Amino acid sequence: MFRFKQFTMLRLAYLLTAATLLLTSLGTAQAQDALKTDTSLSIVPDDASFYASSLRNKEKLDAFLASKAYAKLKSLPYVQMGLMTLDAQLNDPFGPLADEENKAALAMLGDMFSNEIFVYGDSGFGDLLTLVRKLQMANTAAGIRSAIAGGTDADVAAGLVKAATDNLSLMKVPTTVIGFRLTDADRAKGQLARLEPILKMLLAQQPGLDERFKKTTVGESEFLTLNLDGALIPWEELENDPDVDLEAVRADYDKIKAHVTQMKLTISLGVHEDLLLLTFSPNAELISSLGNGKLLYDRKELAPLRKHAQERISSISYVSEKFADQAGALDQQIDSMLAIAKGALPQLPADDETRAEIEKDLDAAKDSLIELLPEPGALLTFEYITDSGFEGYSYSYAENKLLDGSKPLSLLDHVGGSPIGFSLGRSKYSPKTFDAMVKVLDRVVYHAEKIALPQASDQDRETYEKVSKLVKPLLNRAGETTKNSLLPGFKDGQTALVFDARIKSNQWFAGMPPIPGPLPMFELGCVLGVSDASLVRKAFSEYHAIAQELIDGMHEIDPDQVPQIKLPTPEGERVASGTMYKLDLPIEWGVDEQIAPNAALSEKVAVLSLSPVTTERLLTPTPLALRTGPLADRSRSLAGAGYFNSPALVDAVDAWLQSGIKMFGPLLAMGLAGPGGDPGQDPLAPILEQYNTVVSVIKCYKGYSSATYIENGVTVTHHASVYQDLDE
Repeated sequence: MFRFKQFTMLRLAYLLTAATLLLTSLGTAQAQDALKTDTSLSIVPDDASFYASSLRNKEKLDAFLASKAYAKLKSLPYVQMGLMTLDAQLNDPFGPLADEENKAALAMLGDMFSNEIFVYGDSGFGDLLTLVRKLQMANTAAGIRSAIAGGTDADVAAGLVKAATDNLSLMKVPTTVIGFRLTDADRAKGQLARLEPILKMLLAQQPGLDERFKKTTVGESEFLTLNLDGALIPWEELENDPDVDLEAVRADYDKIKAHVTQMKLTISLGVHEDLLLLTFSPNAELISSLGNGKLLYDRKELAPLRKHAQERISSISYVSEKFADQAGALDQQIDSMLAIAKGALPQLPADDETRAEIEKDLDAAKDSLIELLPEPGALLTFEYITDSGFEGYSYSYAENKLLDGSKPLSLLDHVGGSPIGFSLGRSKYSPKTFDAMVKVLDRVVYHAEKIALPQASDQDRETYEKVSKLVKPLLNRAGETTKNSLLPGFKDGQTALVFDARIKSNQWFAGMPPIPGPLPMFELGCVLGVSDASLVRKAFSEYHAIAQELIDGMHEIDPDQVPQIKLPTPEGERVASGTMYKLDLPIEWGVDEQIAPNAALSEKVAVLSLSPVTTERLLTPTPLALRTGPLADRSRSLAGAGYFNSPALVDAVDAWLQSGIKMFGPLLAMGLAGPGGDPGQDPLAPILEQYNTVVSVIKCYKGYSSATYIENGVTVTHHASVYQDLDE
């Protein structure tokens, strides 16, 4: 009997679990359908170059208007005056809003911005960016060639025109769609009917434009359209301009003119289903194609968004892989710079053999740089509303050649516990990058010597050879030290920039008037993860020796210009968690003694800052005082982390402002009170009260945190912004 009951209960548990999973999957599927059908993603094609959407705008505004923070702001006299003035204008019986049509127009504007605003562009934007970049590089190259060869502005212009002619296929009108989701489409249609005669009247003032403006019907939708083309450009004015000489570039100019004249632009404004659309397109067929074919929503890059479809999505942005490649195009920029450099080679005072060597080295440098570049990828970012603010994710599909997300970020314990903010990341260990850089620098020096030394005087050449004989071995030693000691010492790869404001003083600078209470000073610290502290110490000891040998050698070469200087050996001071090396500033500078450039080293961490207090705080392990959000779990493997404590920053700035008010308040109070003022009342009191109210409202924004990690080769950043309403 017991076994039967046990079996029955177990089967019931399985059924409940299965039912729960089924309901969850059904809920997610329904949410995905709603996100696809009830937002602009229902019409955005899958080949869009970029897309951005802001959703639930009224919901966000209503949440603010219902908050205690807004209630407190609304109670301020100046805010009340402003609201009363606005209300009087809105309800003026003789004002523009006395007209019901104008009220409807205002209501339509509110509707437009209440639900969703979006924009997307097609692949033409990538081509346009590529064209602009090619023209910029051509202009730069032509300018350099002209400067070297003694050319004219006409030569530069000719180079630019030639580049435009070579890239006519990129010269096209990109498609742009700007849209607003409406709750009352009929009201918007009525307002467009009012707008039509106004636009006709305005366009009638421009010859040839009024006949290009018309109302078109697409399915059940009506649009106001304006059809333009390149023939409207005043080509004859350009051709007849006496200051413009086209003869030298006539053939290329004619090609550009013929191409641009055939280019068309259709501007459309109208209501399509529940969307108010403003479109720019090379043809009038865009509207009829909306929502047909493959959609952006179904692309694999948007899978993370579909996974979170049940959330209250508030914003979405997307950049395609192709557009990211065209927008960055670092490989093309490197090619262009290489072409410019090669174009300048004939002007160098060198023989053909040297020029050939330089060209070969330029190609090798280019290959090294290209190898370092990551493959481009799409970028998806979305955000949704939570009970505490906003949360979201960013997915970068570009190749990751920089970040290392293979282990936890131990430097999270070395940001001071609760700073104003920090940015932390771990990079991959890449000694090959340093080797490539050294190789390039070696070849630059080699070619510079080969070209410049024959041009130098005997005395200058003799001096250079002495200095070179001294410096080159020292540079080689420094390079070997960096490669074999410094880089392995910091192989950990973690770097953090920390911003805070905890150190305080009554007088930071000698010229600063004394104040009643201490003021915080903003602090900036750099924290580095250490893999081998002994290698770091060895590296800096060797750098010190190299610097001393350089000074001694230069003094021996030119004792009149270079004095004999003995560099002091850095004396470290033991602190709680390591050793600190600091430089005390001269007393006559009048700076608070808490300010002293310094560096500190422990077995696992190195810190640089302008205050020993800051450095010791960062050097000492202190758990991050953050228990929720993306950084709640510090044991997980991360590639990066970020944090911003807004109230802490506001408090630091407020301390300075309050101090200024205390110092200059009496003078300001006298001016506010005037000769007939009541000496028993403080005229600053109401101003300070309103100021403190504004500060308390600003502090409702508690800050931001983020965690970056690698997931199946994709770089993911999980972020959250926290808001907390006032208690009363």
